[in-house]
Amino acid sequence: MVKSIVKKAAAAVMIFAPALCFSQQFASVLSGYDGQLVIDSARVFSAATVEDTEAQLQELTQKTGSTQLIVTVKNTANRTPEAYADDLYEMLYGIDTEGALLLVVTEDTRWNSTGRYVHLSTSGENTIAKISDAAVNTLCNAFVKGFERGGYDEGVRLYMKKLSEHLKNGITGAEAAASSGASLISMVTMFFATKKKYKMKKQRAIYNVQHNSVVNFANVADTLINSRTSVRRIARDSSGGGGSGGGGSSTHTSSGGGTHGGGGRGF
Repeated sequence: MVKSIVKKAAAAVMIFAPALCFSQQFASVLSGYDGQLVIDSARVFSAATVEDTEAQLQELTQKTGSTQLIVTVKNTANRTPEAYADDLYEMLYGIDTEGALLLVVTEDTRWNSTGRYVHLSTSGENTIAKISDAAVNTLCNAFVKGFERGGYDEGVRLYMKKLSEHLKNGITGAEAAASSGASLISMVTMFFATKKKYKMKKQRAIYNVQHNSVVNFANVADTLINSRTSVRRIARDSSGGGGSGGGGSSTHTSSGGGTHGGGGRGF
């Protein structure tokens, strides 16, 4: 009887231990969490920066339908920055929902000699497509450049500037369709108006070509003496999509099964 109970207890631990460890790892990060979009658990931002950035993120999230978060941590425990950002996002907002999480690591020398690392994780089909690899690189670099100028506050300020420009300058699929439709209608209307304006009235021919012209056809033969054909094989680029030059978005699968885009760098 005792052995049976011990076996059942051990089985329960094996089943629930991963989930328990998962929750405990983010416990300090989510301490006092109440839906805010700036989670400064590393305590590197000023109060004014947190307040201003929170307001900007709330506005962007409402306008785009894509949840934008910024999280700071001292280290990523037993995860890489990529895995940590992906898993934390999914814990907060679920798998494959629309959003992006900027993770700022401040004291973890496993990923960079300075202990500092920034990673942007994107989620959801539209967000991943909108924030391409090139955009990820631009946004992470913006944070780093800001940090070099004036620390973490300046880093997040410059990141928000670039993020706002990138998201606000974009248009939704519906807006693109409406714009294309309007352009097509305008083009067709202008075409027929121009055609009508320059249309010439039909006039009777003054000169009777059929009765007043003579045409003689002669047979001419050209003999092909020699020909040469050159063939040159052109190599095809097989590198695939996802590079910043092509504007695509490379993706990977998280431990929870979600699809994420993104990237990062040490600084």
